[in-house]
Amino acid sequence: MHILFNGCSYTYGDELESREQDRYSTLVSNRLGATHSNIAHNGSSNDAIARTTMDWFAEGNKCDLAIIQWTIITRIEGYNEQLQDYDIVTVQTPKTWKRFYSSYYHHQLGVDTLFKNYYLLEQYFIKNNIKYFFLFHDRWDDIVPDTKSTWKKLITKKDLHFIRGNDYHDAILKSQTLDDIHFRPNRGHPNPLGHQVITDHIIDNIGLLQ
Repeated sequence: MHILFNGCSYTYGDELESREQDRYSTLVSNRLGATHSNIAHNGSSNDAIARTTMDWFAEGNKCDLAIIQWTIITRIEGYNEQLQDYDIVTVQTPKTWKRFYSSYYHHQLGVDTLFKNYYLLEQYFIKNNIKYFFLFHDRWDDIVPDTKSTWKKLITKKDLHFIRGNDYHDAILKSQTLDDIHFRPNRGHPNPLGHQVITDHIIDNIGLLQ
């Protein structure tokens, strides 16, 4: 069995000292006796996660299972004409994107973008008989479930597995405090113990796979 993993810095394994060894993609694959590809990048938006996943398949790659970790809803993908490449529009660089977030961005846009990409990948997986499991990074776990979206109505799997949240809904890693035992103290990414908990959750819910 070959597993595809994609996501943002959580799936990439940012801040881990032994990144490829300790991140949950490796731990899950080892537990299942599978090979895997991890194509996650730090700072990816939900647009980028969907696009790079489809790029991976378009290049002729195949998998039996896809584990996709969706990310922060405020990140949007743009295109940098000067660099001739895709670029991240993010609230985390406020000076660059101040006008966009003050004048155009709304959480409705973020939620719609999330579930539009969710729907795109889900339909591809269903059509091609690929088992799939979706995780959610988003800290706004009170916004994502409660914001109405046409795209959300169309998705097949309604269960939302939040890695991290405000305890509004069950989250795999409960606390947002940076000194929590599951997180690195610097930028708050999961530490090896956090990746083990994420792994356990995926394995425990493997029966939910279509």
